[in-house]
Amino acid sequence: MKPNKNNYPTLDISKLSKVANGKNRDIYLVSHPAPDTDGTERICVLKVLRSKANQERELSSKMVLKSLFPASRQRVILKEVKYLEKLLRRGAIQGFQPPIPAFRGFVNTAKGRGTLWETMLDRSGNLAPSIKELGQAEKLADAVEPLNRFVKICFDHNIVAPDINENNLTLTYRNDQSEVVLVDGFGDHRLISLRSIWPALNARSLADRFDRLGRRTGLQFDRGVGRFLPVS
Repeated sequence: MKPNKNNYPTLDISKLSKVANGKNRDIYLVSHPAPDTDGTERICVLKVLRSKANQERELSSKMVLKSLFPASRQRVILKEVKYLEKLLRRGAIQGFQPPIPAFRGFVNTAKGRGTLWETMLDRSGNLAPSIKELGQAEKLADAVEPLNRFVKICFDHNIVAPDINENNLTLTYRNDQSEVVLVDGFGDHRLISLRSIWPALNARSLADRFDRLGRRTGLQFDRGVGRFLPVS
């Protein structure tokens, strides 16, 4: 780890194995460059934009745009962080905690700039399971109540989350209770976010995504009341 011209620490991830693959990013577990205030090592989630060579599945039109406007790739990172900052300010006033991980800082890697995020853990201190993993273990019933709290926060506070799915939602334990947290796919990466300025549009978008989540997991989402029904 060493300083560099943009003052972000550099992490060597050459010997690390990915723990997950995002749509456009590789995900690692790493030690935070700075220990906690009591000297405890902090394990964070590192997200690094995947290199262009590994994004062959993208449409050629998207690749052309990214080659013409490479800064747009970095804009995605910055917009996520700025969106979280905006939610934290709003949450402090309105009395809610954003259902997304805390941001831990920027770093540089051999693959480019990365972002560090809070690691979501379960009650036992292990990595929090995703909704998909809970479904595979036939434990979705444990997630319905915290999932409905997540749904209510999203609707009540106009949370922009265009990529809600069973892989991005985890059942974690924080604030002395079980919570569903969206670990990826939050904020709007467009230059102008219509969902942010038009709550009715965002509410419809959220309902569509919860509907799709229900279909993909076997849960049933009631659009009329904005809740997932208990697992029978």
